[in-house]
Amino acid sequence: MSKDARNCLPVWLRRAGRDEMVLLEREFELAQLDGVVRDVEAGAGALVLISGPRGTGRSVLLRELGEVARTGGAEVLLASGALSERGFRFGVLSRLLEPLLFGPWAPGEQGVQPDLLAPLLSDAGGTGSAVPRELLHGLHALLAGRSAARMVALLVDDLQWADDASLRCLAYLVTRLNGMRVLIGAVFTDGAVRSRTQLAREFTGGAAHELRSRRLSLAASRTLVHERFGEGVEDEFALACHEVTAGNPRDLTSLLRRAESTRLAPVAASVPEIRSLGEADRRERLASVLGGNPAAADLAKAVVVLGERAHPRVAERLSGLDPAGHGQARQVLEDGWLSVEPQRIGLTDQDLVSVVEDSMSAAESESLHQRAATLLHGYGYEPEDVAAQLLLVNSRLERWAIDQLRVAADAARLRAAPETAARYLRRALMDTDPAGAPRAKLLTELAAVELGFDQRSAIRHITQAVPLLPTVLARAAVLARLPLAVASSAPAIVDLVRAVAGELGDPYERPAGPEREFILSLEARLRYAGIEDPVRQAAAVARLAALAEGWPSAASAAERELAVVLLQAATVTGRMSADRVAALGGAILEQEPASSLRVRSVLQFLPFTLVAADSLDGLGSWLEIAWEHARRRRDPDTEALIEAGRAVLLLGLGRPAEARNSAVRAFDLAGATPDSQVLPTIVVGVVAGQLGDAELADRVLALRPGTGGLGLFAVQRLLRGSLAARRGELDLALAQFLDCGRRMEQAGWSNSGVYSWRTSAAMVQHQLGNTGEARRLAEEEYEVAKAWGAPTALGRSLRVRGTVTGGEQSTELFRESVRVLRRSPNQLELGQSLIGLGARVEGTDRREAARLRREGQRLVGHGAAAWPAEEATDSAGAVGSSGQSSEQPALTRTEAQVARLAADGRTNQEIADELGVSRRAAEKHLTSSYRKLNIDGRADLENALRAYTG
Repeated sequence: MSKDARNCLPVWLRRAGRDEMVLLEREFELAQLDGVVRDVEAGAGALVLISGPRGTGRSVLLRELGEVARTGGAEVLLASGALSERGFRFGVLSRLLEPLLFGPWAPGEQGVQPDLLAPLLSDAGGTGSAVPRELLHGLHALLAGRSAARMVALLVDDLQWADDASLRCLAYLVTRLNGMRVLIGAVFTDGAVRSRTQLAREFTGGAAHELRSRRLSLAASRTLVHERFGEGVEDEFALACHEVTAGNPRDLTSLLRRAESTRLAPVAASVPEIRSLGEADRRERLASVLGGNPAAADLAKAVVVLGERAHPRVAERLSGLDPAGHGQARQVLEDGWLSVEPQRIGLTDQDLVSVVEDSMSAAESESLHQRAATLLHGYGYEPEDVAAQLLLVNSRLERWAIDQLRVAADAARLRAAPETAARYLRRALMDTDPAGAPRAKLLTELAAVELGFDQRSAIRHITQAVPLLPTVLARAAVLARLPLAVASSAPAIVDLVRAVAGELGDPYERPAGPEREFILSLEARLRYAGIEDPVRQAAAVARLAALAEGWPSAASAAERELAVVLLQAATVTGRMSADRVAALGGAILEQEPASSLRVRSVLQFLPFTLVAADSLDGLGSWLEIAWEHARRRRDPDTEALIEAGRAVLLLGLGRPAEARNSAVRAFDLAGATPDSQVLPTIVVGVVAGQLGDAELADRVLALRPGTGGLGLFAVQRLLRGSLAARRGELDLALAQFLDCGRRMEQAGWSNSGVYSWRTSAAMVQHQLGNTGEARRLAEEEYEVAKAWGAPTALGRSLRVRGTVTGGEQSTELFRESVRVLRRSPNQLELGQSLIGLGARVEGTDRREAARLRREGQRLVGHGAAAWPAEEATDSAGAVGSSGQSSEQPALTRTEAQVARLAADGRTNQEIADELGVSRRAAEKHLTSSYRKLNIDGRADLENALRAYTG
């Protein structure tokens, strides 16, 4: 067959036998080889360098180059480098030139005769790459004379394993190819190309052509699968074969051979098995490489053990190889398994990890990790890099290693990884004496990080650590640093705090300093532990009164912390007036540095207390300063409390829509510790109740009851009741409100300015028609609010009384509510009372009613998203707008439809089904209708609609 006819055949049919598959999609490379041979035949000698990933046909392309040259009449000489023979000088060159040195010469051939060159190759002295000049000249003369008669092709496979003397001779020839009909072809592995020595760079730098073998496309892989299995191959099977081997021709050929030998059907159902075969095939090949090359196995183990910290220098030290052995091992593994960069050795095939780990015994693995830790420590790596190795060492650690684990734990904590920090400290504890101060110190450090994700373990470790500490001051220091919520959450901790506080005695019998601070901090924790005990609440309020009388102009941090806990007790119980609470709370706010690291105790309670007392001056700016410092410290738990404080402030101003954003941010930032989680959750619950936001409600109600104490319990009950009332399930709502009230009364938490369950229960009783019970609850709420004295709570209680009371008295109560709320910072509460008053004076003074509604709507609208969004419709399209005052909000068409159906007795679900909307949408429109009609529920809906359309 002529050369032209051969080129007309498909590429994969050019060669018969086992290599035909590898030549798929190699048209471009083969065309290049044909062109190179023609150029060399014309007298332009050339070097062709072939590289590429392992198994992609590098050697096949080299042999194809030889076939093309032989077809053109060339004399083809072929040799291959071998790692085991790299130490033999001129080994590759001797094998390459053997046909010339010992074969026949035609009469009249020009150049140096081989019998003169052979002794130089066998007897040349020297080491390394040094080569006698006469040998180089003789080699050049030999090939120049030989190629004068016919083209000579010198082909070397795996040139990276050639000895330096052979490489020096080939490099010498490369620079003198011009004018000779000599073709040199060489295969270099990818790793050898990337890490060329100076001699290798000198050789490869003269390459006229560089070819890369490449992986097969999916189409070519499909072709091979069909050739192997014939008809009936399903696409899923062929795709899996391609994916498993990544289109590597050698791997694909091997996989198909194994699949055929196991009689695997080429169908989709065989995909899991073909993937398993491919994985096993790759691992077997790698295991074979490592088994046949101990140096490569040692380097692979070092790289796997070091992981991301596999610096070439450290890996060489850990492997125990000398520089020559390390270089050889790198070249073996770089051919598809490793990638070597100046600062790191990385894995290009993750199978290396599993193969290496399977090959190591437990003792060998532990020994390598121990040595790796020592090396990384010696080279100055980060403590966490060292700690990662120490975690895998089971034998007893030395003192330096334990210290490294502790430093690493600090680093992990600073990068907000408490679970990792805990792992380091737990490992350090394994080799620390079971008694004494060092173990106690480690236990306290471990508990400090565990508080972020495992409070139960943290409490256990605190109770183990404190008795081991040698002095009462050391014990006090540990307990005084505990967050308030943690210190009061377990009886064992409370007992420890009480015992240590008893040992220290009266704080004011000691001079100002750490001891007094510890005693006051411990007292704060004991007072907080008793905040749900009515007997201890009375003592707390008495202690607050005594503390307030002598409040110093420069109170210490511990005094401020104690004071905010006592203020919290006074606020939830209502045992002290709002004015007195506000005065002391304001003094604490002025003295508390917003930049303090101990600011979290203040953040937990003071914004809540000040808002309940209607004392908001300065709180916003203080929170802004505190937030900036927390942000700089990267302290998300403190940021969560600050965002919660912002939300509390906005709620106190009557701006629930803005409060929602801060509440959600607080909830998302909060960690798992009670001191950072409870307040954000409570605030989200309050916002959800005011906005009727089901999404926020789900977040709060998902928390296990009892997680955040009585405060969270109350919010969850009030929220469930609020949602039930919005759904029209009034009996269920009332049950929730009354259950909340029972628990609050049992605990002595009766202040309506905090958790106003009576207000909610009174409104539901009113809607149910239980007028007497509604009035009783409203009167109780009013008496409690009057004793507390904060305008917001008092004005709200007056509005509730006015709502459940009929006749002229109702109007007077609304007037009093408006008068009181004008002193309140809560504009939403004032707006609601103004609208209610406007409705009640409508029959006697329409002008005053319009003015009151106008002012009320403006204030309510300022915090507007407290109400669901309305449909976008202009006043001309609003139902009932004709004849209405321009100041009165109009119902949209949908709202009017929903309201009329509700007035007819339809349930929310029946309304949703009839209108073809969701139940939530129906509830939203009904709630908006209540607001616009200024009513509290379905009981008033029929009369309100009649008046609206009248």
